[in-house]
Amino acid sequence: MFVCSCICSPEVLSDGQARKTICRRKPCKGRSSYYDSYKVAQDQASACAFIEPLKVTPEHYDMSVAEAGMLPDDLEALRQVIDRLNVIVTFRDTNPACAPHLVEGMESKGHEVMTKTFMKNNLPPKFEYLAGTVSTLPEKPKPGKVIPDPLSLRYLTPDGHQLTCDYDLMDMLEADGDRIPGESAADLELREELNDALPLRGEKPQEVDRIKHGAQAAKGHPETPVLILDKPEAPLTVMDAEKNLLRLETIEDVLNFYHCVGATILPEWHLMPNNE
Repeated sequence: MFVCSCICSPEVLSDGQARKTICRRKPCKGRSSYYDSYKVAQDQASACAFIEPLKVTPEHYDMSVAEAGMLPDDLEALRQVIDRLNVIVTFRDTNPACAPHLVEGMESKGHEVMTKTFMKNNLPPKFEYLAGTVSTLPEKPKPGKVIPDPLSLRYLTPDGHQLTCDYDLMDMLEADGDRIPGESAADLELREELNDALPLRGEKPQEVDRIKHGAQAAKGHPETPVLILDKPEAPLTVMDAEKNLLRLETIEDVLNFYHCVGATILPEWHLMPNNE
């Protein structure tokens, strides 16, 4: 079996200092590391032809926004900044149950909070109001598996507040496909402009940042590096430098998109064709 990487977890002492790092090998699984080479173009023109049908048309716009898990006016505000700055930004999907909490102005989780938000289909009926808030669960339960006591698994900030989803950046590129380096001045300025453009939220309208860390592909979260994030992701929502909105549903879509815009595939993704 092909081994993608080692996943290294520091053993942290109470004073916050890492004493040692324990690594284990992680074999590649499914689409996280393998792709169908027959669905990936061999040249740039063909790659662009592959992704042309993935551009969202007006009649499918509302459905695509819902799939992304973003509030429609948030997405439009982000698009305006991306269009103005002539960049390409991709986002991982957000739990759609977060929407009412986003509207209400609940704070979004930062990258230091690695646990998952509650999914509605995992909650007993009387606790469905917790859907879209952050739990202490490190992994999402299987769809339909009901959590018997979700109140005991709520994530609360030190001052007792709940958190909801963030808008999870996957990649940020210049219009020519060059990756914007994580934590660079360009990265920080772009994130600040994206957050500043978002509509005010809450009963007493105020700014609420929804982009809480840098892009996963650009190593935009150095404060808590996690090697398990070194992989491509799908589905993604793309806002490109030509004012297009795209939905990339598979890893093959992502690879074709990168090829079309001239972006590099990260070597640490350890991609392998599954049919060769």
